Amino acid sequence: MITLAILSVALLGLVMIRILPRGVGLALIGASLTTAVLHAVLTPWPRTEALLERIAGSAAGAALSWSVIHAATRRADVRRRQGDGDASSASELSVVAGYFLLGFGVCAGVGICVGLALRGVSLAAALSSPATAPGISNVADAPSLWPSLLLLLATLLPAGVGVLPRVIPLWTGVAAALTWALDAVPSALPTGEARYACLLTTLARWQFCATVLVAAVTLLEGAALRRRNWSQARSAPWKLSATPDSASAGLRTGCCVLALTSFLALAATMVLPVPAGWTCRAALPACAVCAILCGLSLLTHLNRSFGEGLAEIGLALISLGCAAVFQSIVPARVGSPSARYAMVFNALMAGFAFLTWLWGWLAGVWMQQLRDREAWTTAGRMIPLARRFSFACSCVTLLCGGLLALWPRFPGVASADDTLGRFAAGVGVNFFALLVFVGCARRGRRPVFHLVVGLGMMSLLGFVAVRMLPFSAR
Repeated sequence: MITLAILSVALLGLVMIRILPRGVGLALIGASLTTAVLHAVLTPWPRTEALLERIAGSAAGAALSWSVIHAATRRADVRRRQGDGDASSASELSVVAGYFLLGFGVCAGVGICVGLALRGVSLAAALSSPATAPGISNVADAPSLWPSLLLLLATLLPAGVGVLPRVIPLWTGVAAALTWALDAVPSALPTGEARYACLLTTLARWQFCATVLVAAVTLLEGAALRRRNWSQARSAPWKLSATPDSASAGLRTGCCVLALTSFLALAATMVLPVPAGWTCRAALPACAVCAILCGLSLLTHLNRSFGEGLAEIGLALISLGCAAVFQSIVPARVGSPSARYAMVFNALMAGFAFLTWLWGWLAGVWMQQLRDREAWTTAGRMIPLARRFSFACSCVTLLCGGLLALWPRFPGVASADDTLGRFAAGVGVNFFALLVFVGCARRGRRPVFHLVVGLGMMSLLGFVAVRMLPFSAR
């Protein structure tokens, strides 16, 4: 009966469309039809958490329907103006469809965000609380992926024609990526290595989605910039510029936020223990490759509009990704966890020493891009940043060297780390780091690296002294 009453309101609006003010009749018809469909869909569902998901999905479906109507009427109106030469505004139906698209899109977005918030808060509470008995549901049910995908499709159409800001589909894609990533955690959070496996899967999914989103935004913005330049070259070549428009600023900010979350996800992946299984073993190198690709995508934006913050985030992602590649070489099962951590410090020391040389070498190569000691290209502007990251990586190398040298003396560490293979590996990586520091000090002529060389020698002597103490006491 309620559905029939709503449909009668739509019929009344159709009858009085000529009497009511302009746009009111179409709005009344659209609202009534959409409300009738939503009422028919939501009535059989009980008042539980599934109702929120159903509301978000129905609103996203309605937004997609109005988005298609809005795009079709707008295209028809453009053709009509081109045929008649009339420069009037968009058609009445297009305006009404735009308002309904906005309303149902906001409703769907709120429902999706509430579902993700419930899932995230319950997951954080379950991880911070003591482990419960297996099989007990302590995490909210995972929201479905299809409302986010429907809303993403609904925002892509108007964003493509310039009606909506282009950053809105990006954040809708972020919501879909979060939904897919959190779906890896079951409602009954497991214990032991199974919990670490779930967390690694979640972090790997988010890392992959963040990289895909940043790369897609980079490619689409590049294509839009080339299309705009080609159009200006044909119509007004004196206005040709390689600078992106103001709409790209929000996209670059969104890419920076995604890159920072990707950095934190990779750092968490490097810290977590590695459970048994090849899928968990492949999570770290896969996340490292995704981080490197995400950093390269950010650096691609620098050719269009240089930003020091954007460059620093890209270099940080590439640096941490390369270090994670070195860490992935460490075996997952080498006795006690304390023995494996010593090998991790060894691998990280080698990785950051390599990055110290890499950024210092690139800074020297990019010096060719200077004109009268002034940077006029993107590579020339990257020289101070490369030098800064070379020094930062050398500091992290020294930190890993100090941890590696003093690791057997820390309380609670059961591994002596004094076997012949471990001794050779430690001395070799310290020598490699020392050679890198000496090369950077000679090539860059930077006095600060002389201090780094001295600290590197202390790290090498400390490593040898700590390993030789047990033998001298015998």
